[in-house]
Amino acid sequence: MEDINSQDVVPKEEKVVSMEKSRRANSDLPATITALLANKQLQEVMIEFTKAQASKSKADSYLRYALGMIAVCGGIFLSYHDKLDPTIGVILGSVIGYMFSKKDS
Repeated sequence: MEDINSQDVVPKEEKVVSMEKSRRANSDLPATITALLANKQLQEVMIEFTKAQASKSKADSYLRYALGMIAVCGGIFLSYHDKLDPTIGVILGSVIGYMFSKKDS
């Protein structure tokens, strides 16, 4: 009797050959990355990209802290004038919590 799944089985020799090819491709990967990183033009592009990301990150941090301070000052102002009800307190707390818990990417 012939097995129903015998047509779906990959011969062992083909598996070994495909594993050897994937091992060779993976072993060439570090050499390729090293060659790319040694490229002066790529290094310049990476440096410019890093500088742009750093300045953007600083601007985002300053904006986040400024908005947080505005929210805190607004809460203090409303509290001083007895206008800070629980709804506004929850909204201000949620906004501040969101801003400071958001992870930078």
